[in-house]
Amino acid sequence: MENEEQGLSKTVGLTVGSWEILIALILVGGNALLRRKKPEYLGMLTVCFGGILLNVLMPRMERFLHTKKETPC
Repeated sequence: MENEEQGLSKTVGLTVGSWEILIALILVGGNALLRRKKPEYLGMLTVCFGGILLNVLMPRMERFLHTKKETPC
């Protein structure tokens, strides 16, 4: 299983934030259709902001978590 890529981000090519935006917009839009009302625009704005924030912060968190810290002897 060496070098086997997994996950939607690697197999499809969308980032984590893009998936978050896509799925949340589908849920908000589906909810609006079921309720037969206008979609919650503030909810969509929050989703887009959260997805962008995920795309910005994930690479930084990954670098932070994978850095080796040397312990003094």
